[in-house]
Amino acid sequence: MSAVIGWIKEHLLLTIYFGVSTILILIVVLYLLLELPNKGNSNEDTIEQLISENEKVMDTDIVNEDEQKVLEKNEGKIVIELKGAIVHPGIYEVKSGDRVSDAITQAGGFLENADDRTINQALLVTDQMMIYIPEKGEEVIEESYTDVPTTEENKRKININQAEQAELIELHGIGQAKAQAIIDYREENGVFKSLEDINNVSGIGDIIFENIKDSIMVD
Repeated sequence: MSAVIGWIKEHLLLTIYFGVSTILILIVVLYLLLELPNKGNSNEDTIEQLISENEKVMDTDIVNEDEQKVLEKNEGKIVIELKGAIVHPGIYEVKSGDRVSDAITQAGGFLENADDRTINQALLVTDQMMIYIPEKGEEVIEESYTDVPTTEENKRKININQAEQAELIELHGIGQAKAQAIIDYREENGVFKSLEDINNVSGIGDIIFENIKDSIMVD
C-alpha cells in the first residue's frame, strides 16, 4: 500500500512539474508573438525617420548649392543708372572693372545732342553710380561723370543729420542701401559733427565723398 502511495506521489509531482513548464513555455511564446510585430513597427518607424532626415539633409545641400550658384553668378556685378542724353536711359548691370565708356556703349551710346565734354569716360564704374549725360548748351554744376543740370533744388544742400532716405538718394552715388546705411549710422552713433564723418559709414569711400561733399551739410 505504501508503495502505491509513493508511486502516485512521484507521478503527481512529475505531472505538476511538466504542467507548470508547459504553461511557462506558452507564456513565453505568446509574449514573443505579441512583441515581435511591435518591434517590427518600431524598426520600420526608425528606418522611415532616418530616410526623412536624410532627405532633409539632401534638400538643405541643394538649397545651399543653389545659393552658392546665385552668389557666384552675381559676383563682380555692378548696378548703375544712366540718365540724360543717352539712347536708352535706365538701370544697367555691368561687370567689375568696366568703365563709364563701357556702360554708355551698353546703353546704346550718346544722342546727337549729347555733350560728352564733361564726362570722364575712362572712369571706373562703382555700384549704385548714377551717370548723367548733359545736352549741348545745358549748364552743369561742374565737370563730373554724375553732373546734373543746375537748378535751385540741386543747389540746396542736404542736411545729413536730418535727411530721410528719399532725400539722401538724391545725392550723387547714393542709392537706397547707402542712404539707409547713413541713417543707421546716425541712429547708432549720433549726429555727424563734420562732413568728413560720413566717411565712417560703410560703403562711403573717398570717391563718393568727393562727389557729395558740396551737396551736403551738418547742422
